[in-house]
Amino acid sequence: AVDGTIALTGALTVSGVSSYTGLATFLGGATTTILTLLNGEQISNATDGIIQLNGIASSTSITLLNGETITNATDGTITLTAATTTLTGLGTLTNGFLSQASSTVVGNLTVTGTFSPAITAATSLLVGGGYGDTGVTLSGAGVIQANGALTVDGLATFLGGATTTILTLLNGEQITNATDGVIQLGGVASTTSLTLLNGETITNAVDGTIALTGALTVSGVSSYTGLATFLGGATTTNLILLNGETISNATDGTITFGATDSVLAGTASSSAIRVGTDQVSTVSGLIFGFCNLTSVSVAATSTNYADCSGATGVTSSYRVFVQATSSLPAGLVVFAASSTATAGTINVRINNVNAGASTDTGGISLNFWAVR
Repeated sequence: AVDGTIALTGALTVSGVSSYTGLATFLGGATTTILTLLNGEQISNATDGIIQLNGIASSTSITLLNGETITNATDGTITLTAATTTLTGLGTLTNGFLSQASSTVVGNLTVTGTFSPAITAATSLLVGGGYGDTGVTLSGAGVIQANGALTVDGLATFLGGATTTILTLLNGEQITNATDGVIQLGGVASTTSLTLLNGETITNAVDGTIALTGALTVSGVSSYTGLATFLGGATTTNLILLNGETISNATDGTITFGATDSVLAGTASSSAIRVGTDQVSTVSGLIFGFCNLTSVSVAATSTNYADCSGATGVTSSYRVFVQATSSLPAGLVVFAASSTATAGTINVRINNVNAGASTDTGGISLNFWAVR
C-alpha cells in the first residue's frame, strides 16, 4: 500500500539468514513481543518499557551502531567499550563502579561513605583550582593551603615545634613562641588593639605604653621594672595588696594606707617622708623607746656626763631627744643629749642645781626619740 514497504499479516518465519538494511519495526502486545535469535537467545519486552536479553552466554557481545560494544566476558561483569559513556538519567550502580582512567563528573558529587584507598602523602585534593588559583589545596602530608579567608567557629589548636610555630597576620605582624612558654607579638604597630572575649582591650596607642580596659586580676607574682600608672576615679582608686592591706585615695590628693603597720624601708630620698610643702627635710628613720642610764655622781652646782644604753637602732646619724622620768632624783636636770659612735648608746649631760652635797643619778631609765 505504501511504495517500498511490505506489510505482512500473520506470522513470519525465516529459515535462512536475513539482512535488514533499513529500519525494521516489530509490533505486538507489550508483554508478548519476543525475538528469538539463532541459538535460542531471546530479546523480549515482557515488562512494559524494559528490554530483556535472555540466554546470553558469558562471551556474548553486543556491537552498537558506531562500533561500541557491551560484553560480559567475565561472568557477572558488564564492560562498556566506548570513548565516552553518558548516563542522561539517574543511574544506580548497586555494586559500585571501577574507573580505570580519568573520569569527569559534571555537577555535584555526593559521597556517603569514605574514600578508599585513603589519601596518601603523594596525593592532594584541589578545590576551586587549588592553592595559587583562588582555591584550596589539601595535601596528603597534612598541609592546608588557601588563597581566601579561613573562618573557624570552634576551638582551633595550632601545634608545631616549640621554637618554630609562627602565625603571620594580614599586615605582616607575627605571633610566635620562639622562646618556649612565651608568646611574642612581632611587628605590632602603635595602634594595634587586642580585643578580648567580653570586649576588654589591650592597646598600645602610645608607643611603649600598654593600656588595659576593664579589671586586671593577677593571681601570681608580678614584677614591674618600669613606671606603672594606675588610673581611676580620684575617689575610687584602690589597690588591694597580698594580705588585704589597701592603698587608696578616697580623698582627692590624699593617699591612705590601710594596714596595721606601715613601714618605709630604705635610706634614699625616694623612700623617705616629707612633711609639708617646703620639700626641705625628709624623715628616713624614726625610733622611739627608753634607754638605761649608767649611775653617775653629779657634784652640787655642777655637771657630769653619762651613757644611756639600750637605745636599739640608734646610730651616730640620728638626732636624739630625751626626757627624764620621775625616777630622776630631785635637783638633777638633763641638759643635753646626743647619739654616739657606739650603736644603741645615747650620751647625756646632767646638771645638779642643788647646793651642798653631790647627788647620784642611780640606775634609772630615760625616754628617747631619735630621728634621721
